[in-house]
Amino acid sequence: MEKFANEVWIFIEQRSGKPADVSFELLSKGRKLAEALKGSLKSVVIGSEMKDVAQQTFQYGAEECLLVDHPDFCKELIERVLDSQMMVLDRMRALPIPVDGVMFGDDFGV
Repeated sequence: MEKFANEVWIFIEQRSGKPADVSFELLSKGRKLAEALKGSLKSVVIGSEMKDVAQQTFQYGAEECLLVDHPDFCKELIERVLDSQMMVLDRMRALPIPVDGVMFGDDFGV
């Protein structure tokens, strides 16, 4: 996990290709946290036809974006998106933290 110790990763929540406003708010807060850690801010965008959303994350301070864009990640396949997020967390060896009050009801953060 040392490799990722100073990185702040924000998952961009979306529904039907529209990003949740809270995701951009989190990016702005993540920018401040990354600066305090003397680290970097990265966004993770998973969905179908999400290139524009990925580009938007740079306007909110992301230095890098991990984009997983595939037609299989349409709005009905939220479980696959969550599985992909967990795979990323596993590779980072980070622990997810449950978060309430997001677009889909419950989600997780790192």
